[in-house]
Amino acid sequence: MLEKLTLFIVFFFLHHVYGQSVIEVSATRLKDYDPYQNLTVEILNDQFEQQKYSNAHQIFKELVGISTNETFLQLFLRGGETYHTLVMVDGVRLNDPSLPNRSFDLNQLRFLDIKKIKIFKGPSAALFGEGISGAIVIETKTGKQQKTNIVTGYGSYQKYLVALNTGVQKEKLQYFMQTNYETQEGKTQKNSPTGKDEKDAKKFTQIGFNTQYDLSSRYRVGLLTKLNNDYQEIDSWQGDQSGYYNQNKMMMGKLNFDFEFNKEIDSNSFSYNYSNHHRFTNDDWQKKFKSEIHVLKFQSKLRLSDYQHLTGELTFKQEKDLSPGSRTQRTKNNENDFAFIHAVSFFPVETTYSFRFTRNEMKSDLMNFFVRNTVAIFKLLIVGYQFGNSHQIPSLYQLSDIGYGNPDLKIEQSQSYEAFFQIKKVGFSYQQSFYLTRIKDRFSYDPQTYQTLNGDRAEIRGIESTVAFQAESGVEFGTSYERLMTFAYETKKQLPRRPAYKHSGYIKISEFSLRGMWVGRSDDLDGVNSSYYDCDFLYQKNLSKNLTVTVSVNNLLNHHYYEVLGYSSKERTFFMQFEGKI
Repeated sequence: MLEKLTLFIVFFFLHHVYGQSVIEVSATRLKDYDPYQNLTVEILNDQFEQQKYSNAHQIFKELVGISTNETFLQLFLRGGETYHTLVMVDGVRLNDPSLPNRSFDLNQLRFLDIKKIKIFKGPSAALFGEGISGAIVIETKTGKQQKTNIVTGYGSYQKYLVALNTGVQKEKLQYFMQTNYETQEGKTQKNSPTGKDEKDAKKFTQIGFNTQYDLSSRYRVGLLTKLNNDYQEIDSWQGDQSGYYNQNKMMMGKLNFDFEFNKEIDSNSFSYNYSNHHRFTNDDWQKKFKSEIHVLKFQSKLRLSDYQHLTGELTFKQEKDLSPGSRTQRTKNNENDFAFIHAVSFFPVETTYSFRFTRNEMKSDLMNFFVRNTVAIFKLLIVGYQFGNSHQIPSLYQLSDIGYGNPDLKIEQSQSYEAFFQIKKVGFSYQQSFYLTRIKDRFSYDPQTYQTLNGDRAEIRGIESTVAFQAESGVEFGTSYERLMTFAYETKKQLPRRPAYKHSGYIKISEFSLRGMWVGRSDDLDGVNSSYYDCDFLYQKNLSKNLTVTVSVNNLLNHHYYEVLGYSSKERTFFMQFEGKI
C-alpha cells in the first residue's frame, strides 16, 4: 500500500508541474468544479423551496429507485439494505459505526438549510468506495443567499414548527446561520394491547453555522458546524419512557482550507471533518451507542485541457466506538485511501473512470473502480452504460461485541451494472435504466446466536422509467415506474420490505400540485405487506413579495395501509406554513 501511495503522490506532483507549464490557460475556474456533476441523474435543488418538504420520507418516497417508510424512516436505495446507503453532508460522512447495522438515522435530516441533494445509485456508489447501493450527498446553504427567512407552521397531530435562517455576504466574508424547532404528537401507529390510544411524541432541534472567509483571491478558509437533537417515541402505552423510544444527538463539523496555484488550472483543499453520534434506544433492551468519526482529507482538481479534468483525493479516517461500558473489545478502526477521477469529454462521447485504493484494518487492501461512457446522438438522445464495484465494512458492534460480536465477519462486496438512455428536449425528458447488482458475503442476522454472519449471496435486478413534461403555459406533469426483483440465495426468498413495483406521478398547475404513488406488495419479516396507494396535495401562494403560505394535505384519500407490518399509516393530515423574507 505504501508503494501505491508513493506512486500516486509522484503522479499527482507531475500533473501539477505539467499543468503549470504546458496546459492551455482559459477563463474556466475550478473553484466550483464538481467532479461528480455528470454522474448522477437526480439532482434536487429548487424543489426544497417549492415543496416545503418537512422530512426525509416526504422527499424520497416518490423518487424512482427508492423505497422508504415513515414509521422508522428506513430507506432502501435500489433494493439494498438501509446501511448500504452512504450519507454525506458537505463532505462529512454520517453513517454511525457504533450501531449494529452501521446506518444513518434519516430523522436527522431537515431541509430548511439544504441547497442541493445528489443521489448516486448502483454502480456510481463505487466513487465513494463504501455504500453498496448508492450514496446521498447533501450540500447545505451558504451566505450567498443573502436573505433572512422566518418560518412558522402548524398541522395535524399538534405539529408545530418554528425556524429562522439568515445569510450574509460581504467583501471577504460570507456566512449562513439557521435554527429550527419542531414538535409533534398523535395517535399511536400501532394498536395498543390494552386497546387504549396514546400519543406518540416527536421533537427535533437543530442549530447550524456555515461560514467562509477569503484570505486572498487564491486562499480561503471555511468552518461548518451543526448540532441536531432528535427524539421520538412510539407505543408507550404503559406510560412515559416505556414501549419504544429513541433519542439521537448528532454533532458534525468541518474545517477546510482552499487554495490554488493557478486559478485557471488547479483547485486544492485540505479539510478536517468530525461527526459524533450519541444515541439511547429503549425497545426490548435499553441500549446506548456513542461514536466519533475523524477524517483528514486532501483534494486536488486539475484542468488538463478544455475537455479533460482530473481529480485526486487522499483521505485518512478513524472511527471510534465510545459506547458506555465495556461492550466492545475493539473500540476503533483506522482507514486510509486515495482515489482519482478522470473525466474526458469529446462531443458526442463522454467518459469518466475512477479508481479508489483503500487500506482498512479489517482487510489489508480494497480496490473500487467505476466506469461510465455516454454517447449523444443528434443532441437529443444520450445512450450509456456504467459499472463499478463497492464494499461495506461491518460496524464495530458487529465485529467485537463481547456477547454477540463476530470477529471473523468479512467485508461485504458488490458488483453493479447499468445500461440507460435519456431523451431530452425543451420541456420534455425521458429516461430508462436497467440495472443489476450482485452482493457476496452479505451480512445476515442469526436469531439463535444473535450474531451477524456472512450469508451467501444476493442479487438485485431492476427497471426504472421516468417521464417529465412542462408546457409553455406552465403546467408540469411527470410519472415514473420501477420494477424491482430481489433474491437472497441462502433463504431462497425476496429481501424484506422491498416492493415489487412502484408507480408515482405528479401534476402542477399554477399554485396547485397533486402527487401520488402506488406501491406493490412486499415480503416483511413476519408476513406480507399488501400493495397500497398514497396521494398528497399542496397549495403555495405568494401573499406578497416577502410572504408565502403553503398548505399541504398528506394521504388525501385517507387510505389506511401498512408500510411495516403492525404499524398502520397515519390518517389524513394537513400542515400550514408561513414563510417571511426580510
